[in-house]
This record gives sequence, C-alpha cells and structure tokens, in this order.
Amino acid sequence: MQSITEGVSRVEGVLFGVGVGLFGVYLVARAVHLPLIQDEANCFWWYVRTGEFVPFLAHTDAANHFLNSFFGWAGNGIFGPEPWALRIGSLLAYLLYVVALWSILCMLRNKLVRWCAFSALIMCPFLHEYFALFRGYGLGMAFFVWALLHFIRCVQRRSARDAIFFALGSVLAVYADLTLLPLCAMLAPVPLMLHMWGRAKGVMRQGTRAMVLALVVPLPAYWFAARFALHLRRKVLCIWAPAKD
Repeated sequence: MQSITEGVSRVEGVLFGVGVGLFGVYLVARAVHLPLIQDEANCFWWYVRTGEFVPFLAHTDAANHFLNSFFGWAGNGIFGPEPWALRIGSLLAYLLYVVALWSILCMLRNKLVRWCAFSALIMCPFLHEYFALFRGYGLGMAFFVWALLHFIRCVQRRSARDAIFFALGSVLAVYADLTLLPLCAMLAPVPLMLHMWGRAKGVMRQGTRAMVLALVVPLPAYWFAARFALHLRRKVLCIWAPAKD
C-alpha cells in the first residue's frame, strides 16, 4: 500500500496548514463575536437550558441535532451561557474535518484537482460557516468526512478496522445531522459486500466477523434515527415532509 501522502510536497503541507489555520482563527472570532441567530437561540432555550434533548423525551423540533445539543449543553455547563461555549462542538469538529479532508485530498495525485477540491471544501461559506454556529451541520459534515476517509481506506485495504471506524463515523454523522441518514445507510453494507466478494475470489480470509459487526451493530442506531425522522415528518417538521397544497 502506497503512502497517501506520496506526491504531496512539504510546501503543500505548509500552505494547507496556513490556510486551515487562518480559517480556524476566523471561525473562532466569528463564534465569539457573532450574536446567536434564531435557530441557535431556540435550541438554547429548548434543549440546553432544560438539559432535555434526547429524542422523544424533549421538545420535538427538527432543530434538535442530538450531538449538537449535547455539546451545547456540555459547553454551557462548563463555561456558562456564552455563544462560543454553545458553539464549541462545532469548532472542535472543524479540526476533525480538516484532518480527515486532507487525508482524503492527499490520495488525489493531480495537484490542480487536489487544490481545487481543497478550495471548494474549505472556502465555501455555505459549509465552513456552520463550524462557527451552534447547529449540527458542521458536526455532521466532520463526522461524515471522517467516515468517508475510512470508507475509502476500507475499499482499498479491505480493512476490518477501517470498516468499524466507518460505521462509528456514520452513526455520529447521522446523530449530528439526520439528513445524512439515507446516504450513510446506503453506504453501510458496502464494506461487507466487498469483503464477501474478496472471500469468493479467495483474496480475503480474515476479518469477516468484524465486517459483519460493523454492519449489524449500528442498525439499532439507524433504526432509532429513522423512527425519529418519521416522527418529525408526521409533524411536518422535517425536510423530508411532503409539501402542503
């Protein structure tokens, strides 16, 4: 297996570090100084102040991104009701996002494609702004990109370890942002399918149990998330809900 950083120069690594560092400073400044927007304020009063954010046991609203509410509740409890304290989960997610993203981009051999992808996925305001807000979209994207990194490695290596990390990242992504549920559910069986195909070809002989567990263990978490999403749909509080005439 070739190193994923093969073909990536030290200068590129430095430029990447400077770029993500500057954006990180911007996001921290924004998280500290930007007043709470309406959705953030709603989540604060509904879920952080009450400490009730578990699905079906808390106020029902699509704004309750479970992991985001948890991090906001924890930040509020530790640092007090400061905007940056509520947003600390999203700020930390930015670190995970850039590390996983760079690991994926290093697999691209063409420098132009690599840097175009970097520019699009870091500088897009509709994406990076969420890492400075008390919303679940930044968290969801960070966990999904981390899961995607291990998904790619699993496809390349047929690694049971990567399959487990992919399953974990997928579940965390879904519980940060329910809209990722269909995508994560579609990708979930792929590692096991590839492994069984390898066994049929006589290439893979170990790791079947781990691959099966990586698929089966997250199923209750997916089922619970889907059940809550359908609950929101019935209340017309979810983007999956049909439009009214």
